[in-house]
Amino acid sequence: GFLSYRLPHDSQSNRLWNFYWDPVFYELCGQHGGRLSFDLNLYRQLDPASRRLFLLLHKVFYRREVSPVFAVRRLCEDVLGFSGTLTNGELNRKLLAIIEKLRGHMVVTLDSNESAIHRTLDKTYVVQFRKGAYFHKRRQAPQTLGAESSSLTDALASLGFENHDAAQLQRRYKPALLKEWIDITLVARTLGKIRRTPQAYLVDHLKHAASGLRTAPDWWLTIRKQEDRDQDQQQWQQLKQKLSGPNSQPSKAELDENRPQRIGELLNFK
Repeated sequence: GFLSYRLPHDSQSNRLWNFYWDPVFYELCGQHGGRLSFDLNLYRQLDPASRRLFLLLHKVFYRREVSPVFAVRRLCEDVLGFSGTLTNGELNRKLLAIIEKLRGHMVVTLDSNESAIHRTLDKTYVVQFRKGAYFHKRRQAPQTLGAESSSLTDALASLGFENHDAAQLQRRYKPALLKEWIDITLVARTLGKIRRTPQAYLVDHLKHAASGLRTAPDWWLTIRKQEDRDQDQQQWQQLKQKLSGPNSQPSKAELDENRPQRIGELLNFK
């Protein structure tokens, strides 16, 4: 429930898919002076299993120097995604390889003569992690993604812009304005409303919109409203199908579980 989304009316369209933070959740974060940050560069350097363990330790080490004791098999199967058919020895070797990767990035630390995995008296294997120097570094300000990492670059490329021109547009105009007029241009091209080229259409409208002399056209606003109505109707139909099923009526417990909640109830306010 932390995210909302807006999808194009046509599932085959190359228009942007937009995801938004839920406004209530975002407001709660703002009231506490919090911010959302994540070390995406390190995350990208890890394989899928190492990423899952990194995310778990990122949460655990927020307030603790040493992690709880994890059962190796439960950790490997339920968190890291390894098959339950693997033997204890195979799981131990895979987990040790992941620990070594995270140790190389100083996410965890081990003494030179210390074994990460231990065998208990009941012949089960357990593991415990100690916070590494990575978490003691001063938290850096969130990095701004470059133009090559932006989702707008692909959309501009679909309109015929080269990478250099796409980067220049992203430096010149605010992301919200650029995203809106890219979407308008994509729809206008589909509807045959562009007389010259998509590039000229977009650049001309961006110049006027940035100076406050032009707003989104009425036909585009009409399409957006229709998409919102269709999306709400689709979600409602999916909810009814989930609750009722083909030959049954939803029970009172199911209705209570899926009914909308007031924010006071979500926060356990009396």
